[in-house]
Amino acid sequence: MNKIVFTKYSNERAKAYALRTDIVDGPGGRLVCKKAMYPQGISHIRSIAHFYEELSRIYRNTGIRMNRCEQKEDEVRLEYLEGETLENILDGYLLEEKHDLLIHTLFSYLDEVKKGFTREKFVVTAQFEEVFGPVSLPEGLLCADTADIDMVLNNVLVNDGWTLIDYEWSFDFPIPYHFVVFRILNYYLHGSSTRSCLIPYDLMGKAGLTQEEVEVYRQMEEHFQKVYVLTDPEEQQRHVPVRFLYDDITPGILDVRELGFQALDRRGMHLVQLYQAPDMGFSEEKSEKRSPGETGCFQGTFRAEEQTQYVRLDPASACCVVRHLSVIWGTELCVIQTNGYRMEDGGWLFVSEDPQMLFARPEGADAQIQVQFSIEYLTAEEALRQAEIVMGELQRQKNEMNIQLENRQLQIQQMENTKIWKAYRKLKKG
Repeated sequence: MNKIVFTKYSNERAKAYALRTDIVDGPGGRLVCKKAMYPQGISHIRSIAHFYEELSRIYRNTGIRMNRCEQKEDEVRLEYLEGETLENILDGYLLEEKHDLLIHTLFSYLDEVKKGFTREKFVVTAQFEEVFGPVSLPEGLLCADTADIDMVLNNVLVNDGWTLIDYEWSFDFPIPYHFVVFRILNYYLHGSSTRSCLIPYDLMGKAGLTQEEVEVYRQMEEHFQKVYVLTDPEEQQRHVPVRFLYDDITPGILDVRELGFQALDRRGMHLVQLYQAPDMGFSEEKSEKRSPGETGCFQGTFRAEEQTQYVRLDPASACCVVRHLSVIWGTELCVIQTNGYRMEDGGWLFVSEDPQMLFARPEGADAQIQVQFSIEYLTAEEALRQAEIVMGELQRQKNEMNIQLENRQLQIQQMENTKIWKAYRKLKKG
């Protein structure tokens, strides 16, 4: 007899797409069962088995496989798999600050996803507009006639390659490859605030998406989530999820975290300030302040004055750690003076509540100064603890250099006591 060990209801949708997912222990082992919650959803459930066959065919010669699925009457049954999601693996790299490995692994997966997109010319169809709304996209986009738009990282188990455990949102009309990439990157980057440090890497641009495309894909995603998924095709009646009723049934909510950032901004602690001067005499009048927002990442462009020879960047008015710093003024600039400490990971630690970084005008400077960095704000206690670690490392390096210096001095003394050296000195004096 089958025993249900877990049930999940996906019912904040139109009846045509509402379903129930059970994890079941049976005589043949554990499996996953999906069934429609209403008669209107039976065709949607049956389509899952159809797309299992189609996507398995499309990706048969790649490193991606579909979680095995079979249809039983009005439900589909999928194999129950255990393992770690690609999302969790990348988060592990993030925790260890292995950003290069994270990006390499992520783009290796995107390369495999791309192998399922072989059609060269994307065209808008009536089905496309029903799901994603009327949009304008560039011509010639790589696409596929059948595609799973939900190849996001928490749907991917990593074992011998990549296994897609859910392909419910698949369609058999042309869909651009870049839209699938957009969803993968968008849901990963914005799924947790801890991933905000990846924003300066411009992963969307690295994947080939233009800013104009990204804006269109945001519109498509909004239409998909707020119109298509919530509307029953036959009744044309839109389901209203509880999360959309907050404004109607509550007096409102306050985002305490946002209020905290606003309060800090009012006090000026989180403002980025850039000074310009023809010499080292910086003044408030010749400075510009910008808000970094709440993501922990700053990106801004400042107009360079013609007489400016030096620039001072104050990333905050608080103890902090600055990472992934990039200052471009015609060319990449190097810090020539600072009251911060360089950390082993390449970041800058500021124990002072007035952090400063000084840069000089390079040859070939243009009219714009582009500044980009990620920042972590610290309390005074946190900054001191970090400083102890940094100072300990600096002391270790100093001790190593002293030992090397003593060894060199000993080698010199030993060389000066050799007969050859004494003969050389005597010859030189003569």
